[in-house]
Amino acid sequence: MIREPLRILIIDDNSNDIFLAKKAISKSGIVCTIREAFSGLDAFDIIKDGFSPQVILMDFKLPGISGIELIRYFRNNKNTSCLPIAILSCSNMESDIEQLYTAGATLFIHKAYDFEKFTESLKSFLTELLPAE
Repeated sequence: MIREPLRILIIDDNSNDIFLAKKAISKSGIVCTIREAFSGLDAFDIIKDGFSPQVILMDFKLPGISGIELIRYFRNNKNTSCLPIAILSCSNMESDIEQLYTAGATLFIHKAYDFEKFTESLKSFLTELLPAE
């Protein structure tokens, strides 16, 4: 049985962080289709243009609309309300993390200085989303 690629939307205003997330996903061996957005407005356009992500990986410090507002939007939209949303952030502030979970984030993954740890966390999260073979 051939599994369809997992559709992932990465939202981050830092192209280096997008590169690292894509590298971690590639290293994990998960077959996927990735679209990139550099702001919440870019993400809206990508979805409006027909890309239907199965998971969203996003930073929460974004230009324009904040990550918390973006999560709330996704949670209140019938097409995205059930999507897993993982926050990829360098923040260690408990208040930030608590606000993200309250807004509807599924998981917080620290953009660790240890790439292997970051890769393993991302792989574990994405593997759980894959249908059983």
